[in-house]
Amino acid sequence: MGHRDERGSGLRSGETVRRSRARLKIDRAGFRLGAIAILLVLALGCAHHGHGHGAHHGHAAEDGDPSARAARRAEHAARHAALDRLVAIEDIRQLKARFMRCVDTKDLVCLRDEVFAPGGEVYFKGGDYEIRAVGWTAIEKFYQDAFSTKKFGMHTAHTPEITVEGETARGIWYLHDVFVNLEEGWTLQGSALYHDDYAKLDGQWRIVFTTYERLFEETTPRDPRTKLGSKSVKE
Repeated sequence: MGHRDERGSGLRSGETVRRSRARLKIDRAGFRLGAIAILLVLALGCAHHGHGHGAHHGHAAEDGDPSARAARRAEHAARHAALDRLVAIEDIRQLKARFMRCVDTKDLVCLRDEVFAPGGEVYFKGGDYEIRAVGWTAIEKFYQDAFSTKKFGMHTAHTPEITVEGETARGIWYLHDVFVNLEEGWTLQGSALYHDDYAKLDGQWRIVFTTYERLFEETTPRDPRTKLGSKSVKE
């Protein structure tokens, strides 16, 4: 009997864990839309501001006051502008995440069609390398040569500071990267600060320029006894 109780308790505990994990699996697109919907409610809440006691008489008085009407319009415009900035920041966060994914998986079509602006530019400088590529042809060649089944890595960007000015924006990101070169037998690990310029083109944010400033970089020889498994990137 005791064994059955323990087993039943374990099953209930396992089911609780599974349910908790299921609740935590939030679809990114759904989360983004939900967040934007909340921001929209907050941003446009002023449309219903003052609908409590005395609101009718207050608005009636304001309707005859040009300065009050102008102030109300300015408040509405400011809230709409704030919402537009928040939506732009989220779109740019998605853009940067896509950039990281497409680099590490060597998805050049994604980089061309969904990440870089026409005429985009990259400039990266490390301890013993310096790369500048302007325009898609040069950018494509850089990533084509940099990544292979023997050369691959992990790039993650964190803690963005994004400033939006109309149809352009700038971003600073903290980079943590690991790069494995099996051809030459070394592994690089480091951190850097990304500095990006963005532009909104045909309704979509794209990277116009990206560079990073190294904070530290460590390159170590690989131990031939170390086993390494990885998903092959596209050749």
